Amino acid sequence: MITDLCDRLDQHYKDYQLGTQRTTGWMGWFCTFPDKIFEAKTRDLVYEISLSYHGLKDPKTQEKVRRLFLETVHILVNKSIKDEVYSTLTQDKNLQNFIDRNIARLRRQKAENPLLVTDPIHRLDRRIAKARFAVELGFSGESARTGMSGATFLKGINGKRLGVFKVSDEHQSYWKKFHDGALRHVLHNQPYFLETKSKTGIQAEEAVFIFSETLGLDLVPPTKVTQFRHVEGSFQLMVPQVEGFCVEEFKKIRNLYQTKSRYTSEEIQLFQYFAVFDVLIGNLDRHDRNWFVAYKKEGSRITIYKIFAIDHDRCFIRQNPSSILAMRSQYAWRDCSISREPMTHETKRFIQNNLQQEQVKKVVETVNKEIMGFFTRRSMERTYQRVKVLQILAENSDSVTFDSFGTLRSDREIEVFLSHC
Repeated sequence: MITDLCDRLDQHYKDYQLGTQRTTGWMGWFCTFPDKIFEAKTRDLVYEISLSYHGLKDPKTQEKVRRLFLETVHILVNKSIKDEVYSTLTQDKNLQNFIDRNIARLRRQKAENPLLVTDPIHRLDRRIAKARFAVELGFSGESARTGMSGATFLKGINGKRLGVFKVSDEHQSYWKKFHDGALRHVLHNQPYFLETKSKTGIQAEEAVFIFSETLGLDLVPPTKVTQFRHVEGSFQLMVPQVEGFCVEEFKKIRNLYQTKSRYTSEEIQLFQYFAVFDVLIGNLDRHDRNWFVAYKKEGSRITIYKIFAIDHDRCFIRQNPSSILAMRSQYAWRDCSISREPMTHETKRFIQNNLQQEQVKKVVETVNKEIMGFFTRRSMERTYQRVKVLQILAENSDSVTFDSFGTLRSDREIEVFLSHC
C-alpha cells in the first residue's frame, strides 16, 4: 500500500511539472493548470496521507509527502477543494508536525517546558511558524486596509488571525514609495525626519518591542522582523483579547472617554507610562487608531485598564519635526483631557530609575545587537535628547502635564527648553 502511494506521489509530481511547463510561454494561451482532475487527485492524496502518514518511515517517502503539500497544494485554486485540504490539516496537529519540522520542534519545546506557554518570544515564534506554514500552503492573508504600510493580517490554516505583517519598503505600493520618496522632500512630511533605509520601518517595529520589554512596560505586542516566501517584513502578534474587558482602538471610545470628569489613579498611571514611552521612542504617528485599550463600560462611564501600542514604523527620528504635516499625529494623545493631569510621583520615579542615559544606552546597544546597525549616530542623539527632556521635567517640576509635550517637539522648541534648564 505504501509502495503504491509512493508511486502515485511520483506520478502526481510529474503531472505537476508537466502542467506548469505547459502553461509557460505561448502554450499558456491554450492550457489551464491546475485543472479539475489534478486538484481532485491532490485532495484525495492528502486525505489518504492523513490516514497513513504514521506508517511512513522511509525518509525519501516522507520528503515526497512534504513536497506534495508544499508545492502542489500551494497552487490549488478551487475553493471547495482547498477548504477540504485545510480542514484535513486543521483536524490533525500530528500531521502538521509531520509536514513542518519547525512547528513540531516548537510544539515539542512548549510541551517539555510549560513556562514557554506564556513566554512572549516563544509564543511569537510559534505564531510565525503557523503563519509561514499557512502561507507555504497557499493560504491567503487579509488586507488590514488602513494607512499606507501595506499591512496584512496573516492567518493560520484554521482561518484564525495570527498577526500583522508589514513588508519592507522595496515591496511597498508605488504610492507609498512615491509618498515616502519624492514627496517627503517637497512636503516635509513624516518620512523626511526618519532614516530612509529600505528596512528601517520594519526594524523600528521590532526595536520598539525590545524597548517595551526591556523597560518592563508590556505595551507592545511581540514583534519580529522575519520572512514569508522570501518577502521580508515585520510580524506583530494581534492585540490580545482580555477576558472580562472590551478591547478596541482608542478612536472608538475617545469622544465618550473625553466626557469623564475624573480619572482613576490607575488610569492616570497607565496613560503616563504610555506617554513617557511614546516620547522616548520619538513616535511621529501616534494617532487614535494606533493604540488600543482594554476597558469596561458602566452606563455612559468608561474605565481603561490596559493600553496596547501598535504601528511603530515611524519612530526613532533622525531629526525633530518642524512642519505641521509631520507633527500632526505626533503624540496625538496630548489633546486628551487625561493628558492635563500632573505627572505622578510614580511616573517621576520611573523616569529617574529607568531612563538615565546610561540605562537607555544599554537598551540601544541591545537593539543594535539584535538588529545590526539599526541606530545611527543621529537617531541615538535624538533619543538621548528626549531622555534628557524627560529627566529635567521629572526632577524640576511639580506641575508638569503631558499636554505640554505638544510644545516640545521641534528642534527649536527643544533647544530653547534645554537652554533654559
